[in-house]
Amino acid sequence: MAQHAEDWPEESIRLSNKFGKTWGGPYPVNKVNTCLFMVDEASIRHVLSENSNNYEKGDGSRSFFRELLGNGIFLSDGDQWFVHRKIMSKMFSRNLLRRTSEVIQMKLEQIASLLLNAMETEEQYVGSAEPRISLDLQDIFFRMTFDVTSFVALGCEIDSIGTYGAEGGQHPFAEAFGQMQEAILQRFGDPFYKLKRVLQIGSRERRITVLSRTLADHAASIINDRRRTIEDGSELGPDILTRYLEYSKRNNVPMSNEELKDVVTNVLIAGRDATACLLTWSFYELSKRPDVIDKI
Repeated sequence: MAQHAEDWPEESIRLSNKFGKTWGGPYPVNKVNTCLFMVDEASIRHVLSENSNNYEKGDGSRSFFRELLGNGIFLSDGDQWFVHRKIMSKMFSRNLLRRTSEVIQMKLEQIASLLLNAMETEEQYVGSAEPRISLDLQDIFFRMTFDVTSFVALGCEIDSIGTYGAEGGQHPFAEAFGQMQEAILQRFGDPFYKLKRVLQIGSRERRITVLSRTLADHAASIINDRRRTIEDGSELGPDILTRYLEYSKRNNVPMSNEELKDVVTNVLIAGRDATACLLTWSFYELSKRPDVIDKI
């Protein structure tokens, strides 16, 4: 496993086909931790559903992702996890799904406008020596899913698509979020990250500290505004942040801004990356198959 760190996605598929069920070995990046990979449906159901209480995230995972995910649903266990699950189950309300569909439609219209403008600009340069126009679809898809998920999680409009191609380029919250993910994942190949974090050794750990403050400050601004809305008795939206604040007030369970920030970042991780990666890879595959494009 370790010698295939550079081509791990392909190698993991090969090994899964070879062994068929559960297999494992040293983690391909740091070569210290041991990983188990489950391929068969029964094992996956056992771990994720039927006996999930027996498989905790553990202190190792919590330490590794602490600055990004905190005590959110992805890193919590036991009673804390059940509280997250209970509250988040309400995110699939008809009202939120309807409002989210409206936001998705608006974002798709923004993307269509970007593409049309690029095509019109490209036509102006036909036959000239000017460089051709290019769009980074992966960047656009990540912006779209971040905007949609920020509405679901926070009930606010980030509009990072609106700044695509502009000087400055990205909303500060979205930019800090992406950079934090990248910095955290770099810890995988560093067995001494805990010591470096405590002593603030190296640019990566210092950068993570700065990004943590940036995320906390932006989240606190939104959270405090929502707290005031609840205190004023104003009409609230269907977003996840509101659901948590309502739960806190109804059950007399105080929740700090740090706890609520963890909730927000967990939802953003869940909603942004998977969909954006799927869209990016789908368009990449389509770009290689004009015969399929003709049929769509």
